[in-house]
Amino acid sequence: MPAFCHALCGSGGRVARLTANGAGAEWHAGHTRSRQEFRVRDRLLAVGVAQLLPTYTRLSQWHDRRRLIERPLFTGYLFARGERREIACVTGVAHIVGPVPDDAIARLALAAGDPARVSPYNGACEVYIPAGAAVTITRGPFAGLTGAVVRTKAGYRLIVTIEILGRSCAVEIDACDLIRAA
Repeated sequence: MPAFCHALCGSGGRVARLTANGAGAEWHAGHTRSRQEFRVRDRLLAVGVAQLLPTYTRLSQWHDRRRLIERPLFTGYLFARGERREIACVTGVAHIVGPVPDDAIARLALAAGDPARVSPYNGACEVYIPAGAAVTITRGPFAGLTGAVVRTKAGYRLIVTIEILGRSCAVEIDACDLIRAA
């Protein structure tokens, strides 16, 4: 726990006072200890801090059963509205990364409203191409052809429509094999 937390929170590590409902305070991104996002969210709720933990739903399969589980969209992070030092004193918060603009939080809250439609971008090839973008294929049998991204599949696979002989076909291509068309 940071030294200033002892002075602010006392030796017990609990938050002594918090901004009422986060009124007039900034949103901050908090880095949590490993796999503590949901616990930190619950602790923030218990002390009355406005928080946002965007999540997504994923089907997990074990050898004997399958289950939908809820996972944090940003592993190791959550967002809280309040004073920086007060948020940092909550058990499980490793440190505060920085302030986050209100409009970014509003967009995240909107996206997090339907966890089944949100998924993290895995960054396998550090390429992000949104749906509707014009792209050129760089490798494979369609190298050199241009098309448009229809949708993403499994995080790093894209469905691209290519016009051949006056007709379109949909092709599933790895995002690393595409560049944005000029």
